[in-house]
Amino acid sequence: MCRTPAPSRFPRVVLRHEYLPISRRCGAWHDPVVTSTFESADGSTEISTAGSTAGSTAGSTAGSTAGSTAGSPPVPALAPAPRYVLFDVDGTLIDAVANQRRVWATWAVRYGLDPDEVHAVALRTRPLETFAAVAPDQDPQACLAALHALEDEDVRSGVYEAFDGAAELLGALPPARWGLVTSNYEHRVRGRFARTGLPVAPVLVDAACVAEGKPSPVPYLLGARRLGADPRDCLVVEDAPSGIRSGLSAGMTVWSVNTPTPPPGSHRHFPTLREAAPAILAFAAGRA
Repeated sequence: MCRTPAPSRFPRVVLRHEYLPISRRCGAWHDPVVTSTFESADGSTEISTAGSTAGSTAGSTAGSTAGSTAGSPPVPALAPAPRYVLFDVDGTLIDAVANQRRVWATWAVRYGLDPDEVHAVALRTRPLETFAAVAPDQDPQACLAALHALEDEDVRSGVYEAFDGAAELLGALPPARWGLVTSNYEHRVRGRFARTGLPVAPVLVDAACVAEGKPSPVPYLLGARRLGADPRDCLVVEDAPSGIRSGLSAGMTVWSVNTPTPPPGSHRHFPTLREAAPAILAFAAGRA
């Protein structure tokens, strides 16, 4: 014969773990709350809750903070993105204005042209484009060969000076963070830098590297790619309007130097390279 058990004199305790929104970090629930249901012999119930950690049992702000953050590793600060600097050469680092004018004047006289008019065009265009504009009836390759011979002779015998502050500025930049982008040719740049004592960057983009020169963005984009840089993290330092347009078209920050008035389009202007040097170093260090 089966007997019905007598009701217990002790309450029955039912424990339920529920994740209540006590603390939520990065989309994860924390500090589960234990819900205790006491069912007494007479059928009445009583519900109470208690936290499973010090943070949820104490119910205080201090306790909650201790429970949820104690022992957590500190979150490291994100390092700033690397910054890079791309320099034009002639007119920006090397004072070659007089040399260029003399070379173009000699070339113009050989072809019976006005030196000032030819030089004015040459400042805005690449040599082959200059020949097409000022000597369309001449063989462009012969014109280019004559110009190259004059320029090479000028590298050997001409007088060059680096702009004030150029050597200190280049020497202070991390070698992997800067490069040269020029419309001239590498052997001439190296010859001029050797004569003026300037260091040559590991990255050098010259006229032979690209099918499109300044003001196309191609030269500066190639410079950024060779540095492994995002164009948005690059600063272009220029003196000429065509170079400024090239840097802007490449999506880079562009500062102008060594001209009395700001050329159109530059984001910031400095009358001299020396004045620009502290800001250039600050940009490279991620402080500007």
